[in-house]
Amino acid sequence: MPMENGASGEAYLSDATAGGERKPAKVLFVDAQQMRRALALRFLNHHGYHEVILLPSMQDALEALSDGTVSIIIIQLGARRLAEDPIARQEIEALIAQAPSVPVMVISDFEDRQEILTAIKLHIRGYLPTSLSEEVALATIKLVEAGGSFAPTNVFVPSDAPSEEEPPPTNGGPPLEADSHTTAQARNGNSDSSVDAEVLNTLLSPRQLEVLRLMSMGQPNKSIAYKLCMTESTVKVHVRNIMRKLKVTNRTQAAYLASQF
Repeated sequence: MPMENGASGEAYLSDATAGGERKPAKVLFVDAQQMRRALALRFLNHHGYHEVILLPSMQDALEALSDGTVSIIIIQLGARRLAEDPIARQEIEALIAQAPSVPVMVISDFEDRQEILTAIKLHIRGYLPTSLSEEVALATIKLVEAGGSFAPTNVFVPSDAPSEEEPPPTNGGPPLEADSHTTAQARNGNSDSSVDAEVLNTLLSPRQLEVLRLMSMGQPNKSIAYKLCMTESTVKVHVRNIMRKLKVTNRTQAAYLASQF
């Protein structure tokens, strides 16, 4: 496998575009530790990502974005806490501002509410704690690269909340439009949980509640379609309607809102 060494890091490229196939994803992987970069390269190559640029800093990633061919940026934060590190936040904001169409995901040693909320506010598309499995890591990368979002929502669910297997309760009433103040309160985590449940159950249909429940578990559209025995296009319609009714702009915000009841 040919290797190019440059000022901004190590670039590992392959001829995966040969044969007229779809252009493969180009991954920027940022990690200050060389050993972790090497392990990440092996993991990504093994799972079909053959164009990977390994970088030691987010400043180097800014320079690497200049050619406009990057598909996804993965940042290994390690023990850096976004909520307590203004420099890390500023660097990520600069990356997103320079290439807003390129999704950013982070890998972190922390899995707490404050960190995940900070990532959501920064418009980070994927938050992957290092406690999760290799299979979840790969699924998250593919989901974020495809335009989806992922964050572990279990940290937002109270310990006495119903299990994931229990279907969301419905009140049988007709869908109602929630007022914007109530929705904004729920989105920011400031409303009473019973109000959140009432808003969701009256605003969404039973089918939409099922889709939202699976979205909050990080399931992609294809998986939701399989589990609910519907087509993927139908799932997309439900997702669009859910986001419109909840007055949110992406799946992560919708999943967070769902976790509040």
